[in-house]
Amino acid sequence: MDYSPEMAAKIANEIANLLDTVTKEIKNQVALNAVHTIETEYAQKAELVKALQDSLTLLRILGINEFDSQVERYTEQLSIAILENKTNAIKELEKRLAVFSKHGDKFIYLRDKIFTEQKQLYSLALKLDEIKLDISTNVSSKFVIDYATPADKKHAPKRMIIVLIST
Repeated sequence: MDYSPEMAAKIANEIANLLDTVTKEIKNQVALNAVHTIETEYAQKAELVKALQDSLTLLRILGINEFDSQVERYTEQLSIAILENKTNAIKELEKRLAVFSKHGDKFIYLRDKIFTEQKQLYSLALKLDEIKLDISTNVSSKFVIDYATPADKKHAPKRMIIVLIST
């Protein structure tokens, strides 16, 4: 039992303030670790997307720009060339369709993989912004309903009342 009610109130209020400070420091430390981890993962994913885009560029150099629509058009033109019996056009279109047959699955894989990775990059960027915002804001994690104040009277009962009741 503390003999000075004023000192007890000050101690209680200071404990609440210290608890808030320590809680903020712990949250900030965890957030800084998360920022480092997310930044590392973001950099790795960005590098992967760049490599995938470079691979896709090589396929585009071969003439594969939009797989589905191009194959549809080449097949349509091949049908017309066959009906009109244009042998040179048939050979050229078959040669182009052979490129699509050989590299089409790679193109589709790369296109879909880039799309998925870019969505994940966007998600990581949002998380990173959110965590950085949490770190930069100084919002208290405590809510004090009533600060401690010295008691008006003693907490323990008076000795005289105890003596009267016991006899």
